[in-house]
Amino acid sequence: MKLKMNILKAILLAHVGLSIFDLRFLILPWIYIIFHLWALATITLGAPWVPANMNKIRKMLEMVAIKRGEVLYDLGSGDGRIVIEAAKMYKARAIGIELDPIRVLMSRLNLKFNKVDNYAEIRQANFFDVRLNNANIITMYLLPKTVNKLKSKFKRELKSGSRIVSLQFPLKNWRPVKFDRENEIFVYRV
Repeated sequence: MKLKMNILKAILLAHVGLSIFDLRFLILPWIYIIFHLWALATITLGAPWVPANMNKIRKMLEMVAIKRGEVLYDLGSGDGRIVIEAAKMYKARAIGIELDPIRVLMSRLNLKFNKVDNYAEIRQANFFDVRLNNANIITMYLLPKTVNKLKSKFKRELKSGSRIVSLQFPLKNWRPVKFDRENEIFVYRV
């Protein structure tokens, strides 16, 4: 009797295991396809999501010399990695602005997981509609067209002495106060 029960358990486990195995092959390709279609669709939001390298993020934050308690806005914050690093390492009041609801959710989970949600937040918004007048620092990793559209907003809203740091793409006709050629980091002061 015991042998029969063990055989039945083995058959049942093998069947359930195969079913789960089969489901993975049915579901995973669809998840992959949907994820990539969503990534393509987000290009219409202004830029595709390309996560910044953590070493470059650390260099960006080091170059703007963040002080404890300063307010940092990350425009197009993606998964929140710049916001998290600024809050964690510098105790900055870090605010990420992201339009994509999927990345907003992902970012908010990242803030909780990294235990910085008391210093940082992610807002779902179009950064062109967000007032930046309390920002000490702006960080961005955006396409050149978007970076240059922001210049008039920066002139209008940022207070004197505010710093802007852009990864890879400079603000056209603005002279950076610091420049890291190797990492393509441009720092500006308003």
